[in-house]
Amino acid sequence: MELFAAQLADRIRVKGPGHPGVLSTRFQIAVWTSNAGDPVRAIELFTQLLADSIRVLGEHHPHTVATGYRLGLSARAAGRLDLAAEQFAVTHDEWTNRFGPDSPQARKAGELIYRIKAE
Repeated sequence: MELFAAQLADRIRVKGPGHPGVLSTRFQIAVWTSNAGDPVRAIELFTQLLADSIRVLGEHHPHTVATGYRLGLSARAAGRLDLAAEQFAVTHDEWTNRFGPDSPQARKAGELIYRIKAE
């Protein structure tokens, strides 16, 4: 984690905060934060990153959609089912439009929405 933080500081200094490489490093830090068992902090990181990704890349960019999906996973892990369902619905719509309703991506998002409603 410390290496990602150092890399992030270097990338921001050299390329600026809106560079795609900076966004990618921030994504990795948020993923590892969630994987390390801190979904609440990961929600904060993904929420900030999602806003910046929408601003820099656009709301339909695959990296933006992936950020929203990971935000949904962290929200579900933290028990924030309302936020998780919202993010999975957006992801489902994006992946359905991009890959089709029978794609593995769209099916996975739809399955997660179904599971949240059952919880």
